[in-house]
Amino acid sequence: MAAGIVGLVFGLFANVLPFLFTYGAYNEDRYEVMGFPFFFHRVGGLRYKNIFVLSNMLWDCVFVLGCGVAVPAILALWRSPMMGKVKGDIHH
Repeated sequence: MAAGIVGLVFGLFANVLPFLFTYGAYNEDRYEVMGFPFFFHRVGGLRYKNIFVLSNMLWDCVFVLGCGVAVPAILALWRSPMMGKVKGDIHH
């Protein structure tokens, strides 16, 4: 359960991180963006635009949920008693 929460937090942080690096960039010709791996919110540019793409946000939500599922699955494989054993290994 805790590993799933860690995965969700990682996915959410990955979505907010681009915003933290681009905060305030809309003052000139740059963009302030949010989302990973797909940008779903973009603000700024020479001709000021405020763009929100719902489909990209939904794919980012799938990414976050995937992180929440992948982290516990990877930890379960890593802690598996069979990991590293080869069929026919005589050392138990």
